[in-house]
Amino acid sequence: SLADFDLLSTRERQTILGEFNDTRREVPDGLTLHGLVAAKAARTPGSVAVIHGDTELTYASLDGQANHLAAVLARDFRIAPGDFVGVMMERSAHLIVALLAVMKAGAAYVPIDPRHPWETVRYMVGNAGIRALIVDAASIAGAGHFSGDLVVADLELRGAPVAPAPGEAASGSDLAYAIYTSGSTGQPKGVAIEHRAIVNTILWRNSFYGIGPSDVNLQIPSFAFDSSVVDIFCVLAAGGVLVVPDEAMRLDAERLVALSAERAVTSCIVTPSYYKLLVGEFAGSVPSLRWVTLAGESASPRLVAAHLDQMPAVALYNEYGPTENAVCATACRIDKAGPTISIGRPIWNVEVLILDGAGRLVPPGVPGEMHLGGAGLARGYVNRDDLTAERFVPSPVAGHPGTLYRTGDRACWRPDGSIEFLGRLDSQVKIRGFRIELDEVELALRRQPAVRNAAVICREDAGGAKYLAAFVEAHEPVTRVVLREHLAGQVPYYMIPDVIAVLPRLPLNLNGKIDRAALAVLDDMAPAAAAAAPLSPTESSLVALWADVLKRSPVTLDDNFFAIGGNSLRVMELTSRIRGELSLGVDLLDIYAYPTVRELAGRLASTN
Repeated sequence: SLADFDLLSTRERQTILGEFNDTRREVPDGLTLHGLVAAKAARTPGSVAVIHGDTELTYASLDGQANHLAAVLARDFRIAPGDFVGVMMERSAHLIVALLAVMKAGAAYVPIDPRHPWETVRYMVGNAGIRALIVDAASIAGAGHFSGDLVVADLELRGAPVAPAPGEAASGSDLAYAIYTSGSTGQPKGVAIEHRAIVNTILWRNSFYGIGPSDVNLQIPSFAFDSSVVDIFCVLAAGGVLVVPDEAMRLDAERLVALSAERAVTSCIVTPSYYKLLVGEFAGSVPSLRWVTLAGESASPRLVAAHLDQMPAVALYNEYGPTENAVCATACRIDKAGPTISIGRPIWNVEVLILDGAGRLVPPGVPGEMHLGGAGLARGYVNRDDLTAERFVPSPVAGHPGTLYRTGDRACWRPDGSIEFLGRLDSQVKIRGFRIELDEVELALRRQPAVRNAAVICREDAGGAKYLAAFVEAHEPVTRVVLREHLAGQVPYYMIPDVIAVLPRLPLNLNGKIDRAALAVLDDMAPAAAAAAPLSPTESSLVALWADVLKRSPVTLDDNFFAIGGNSLRVMELTSRIRGELSLGVDLLDIYAYPTVRELAGRLASTN
């Protein structure tokens, strides 16, 4: 039959399996993530390891505090090897200590964003069997419903002695962490990564980038996002400095650039959506910067061109990899802005196979589904054997055994052995670096009592930025504000659609299914409310800025910025433009506290 016909010549098969996937490198057995940092602490104990605000931790202090907290976890909270420990803390030096401590105790850490709704946290805690949750003074209130042990890092580490290293409780085959990502069933899924998998990625990155003791890395990604793992531990494993901005500074481009200049930052990992707001600010302001890595979503040629034009001396890299492959699977340096941006070649000890629907290798230039194998693979999904068996499958390639992870990503080989990313095969999208299953958002909307049906799609604004748009069919009156409040209690903040429209009826295609193509071309997302004209020059200017930033018109004096499409990145853009175009002082938190034009104009009048 046609399905039995092999598309590849013998030479092409050898090229793909032998040349394109020639990635074998020797990595010592038994290494652990925390062990890499401890080794640097032993060699350079007095060197600065972590900076957060006015706090500086040397390697000796970082390692010693982690040893102390690890002993507390084991002795007082009965944490044993193989356990999962939740870490729900604000960004700080103590957070880095907590991550190391969990691993030193032989357990695996589960990062939990303090801004997650309790429903999401409750599921994660139950799914992973988390008995102990490490919190700080700023996040403890959000853990009020947790029935297990609360470990308050601030109290445990206050005046704590620098403790000696505990006995090694973990090996390379033990779990280091589990990170939860969006799931199509309506619940997040925990990806469990072993030490040996993430150590392979760490050692490759440090070799690939030449990371060393002189490097200073600006820690931008959310701790609940897998890029944070390499962002933190690559520089610490190399003896460099990790600079951790607080949450407000992380989302304020102007302050972030000032911090980078002050601390002589040399590198950062950032999503393309975020970097679009930073590239102009970085240019000429941070002379110490050596390279920027784009990760988490597709990089646009326009963004690459902007970087190469404004910062030609700063190297730009592109990394690709799902959480299920220890953060990174392929990478490359970007030297020019072509019509498409390559995601590079496989990293050390990682295998990339691009297969057709029949499980056969496809030739260069032919699209297929990316499958990943080798040293970076996750152990599987936490307590989800069914999903693990569905996504981690035996290799169907004849004469080429092993386990492969089905990514769901479409891609093709280029003739030079690099890979071109072509999109998804399912309803999963990546927005601002976060994986989002549209089905999960739809299920959450349908749990609202007034909602009969819901559909969520991914759109692009005029600047190429992706955002979620939700369409709801209700059997009784319901407002967008009510729907947003409902979602805020059901899903993480990054999964709440930027725009929500309530329609009389969702369009259906000839098969009786929701016509998503029809939704994609709807012009008006929701009827604009009538409102009085702006009363002051500041209000007029703010209305115009909001309309441009949110890509919608008209905007009224009393529209809530977040109810009509605002998000953290758009807050960054808005504050930057208010400062630059209106010459008014504004803090990022002002937008959250005064979210309408009328309120913000009043605030600006009183503070300027």
